[in-house]
Amino acid sequence: MKDPAGKDAVRKELLHFERVLQDAALADNILLPHMQRLLVLARNLECHCERLAKKNQQLESHLTDYTSYLNQASRIDLLTRLPNRRDLSERLVREDSRSQRHWRTFSLILVNLDDFSQINEIHGFNAGDELLVEVACQLQGFVRSEDVCGRWSGDEFLIILAETGMEGALIVAEKVVKSIAMTEFRVDRPGLRTTVSAALGNFRPDQGMHEFLAALDRGVQQAKREGKNRCVII
Repeated sequence: MKDPAGKDAVRKELLHFERVLQDAALADNILLPHMQRLLVLARNLECHCERLAKKNQQLESHLTDYTSYLNQASRIDLLTRLPNRRDLSERLVREDSRSQRHWRTFSLILVNLDDFSQINEIHGFNAGDELLVEVACQLQGFVRSEDVCGRWSGDEFLIILAETGMEGALIVAEKVVKSIAMTEFRVDRPGLRTTVSAALGNFRPDQGMHEFLAALDRGVQQAKREGKNRCVII
């Protein structure tokens, strides 16, 4: 009984029935004991329904919390705890829509670890996973609260810089490349070093998102061909 009005109506009917049974005129009625038992059963049923309603509310609350948890979990990369590709893709759609409506710019930086397969082969996949976690943590330090850094693919990260032009994006990209190259990661004593190749670009409202991402990917491959440990503007 979720409806308060319905609960009140049932309660009033039971009170009325109880008053009727207390009428002295029914004292000799042979049906009185049966009606009294019915009243007791009705009271018990009312209490049982109230307990079920409370239990149902608790279950609905748990279901809401669990649904929220599953939704959040489906958007988080389990290894790095960064937004995953699904979440990033949805954010890109929103940024694209906002750019189209308000003609506001934003920039993307695609970051790819250099020679990551060799790191796995030499140091093992556990070391490779630990390296990804540390790199992810470091990349998060380069973004503002309004920006997003997520894991785009296995050894690739995407940074979304809201309302940021090429100049601002280049500053961030260069910091990322230099910082990663200078870091001695703790995944393999006495330390493991790596570099990244990055591509950055400023989104134009007249440009398709698929085309933009493809250009970033080509930019990363260009950076690798040119010697790695660098960023390329698309």
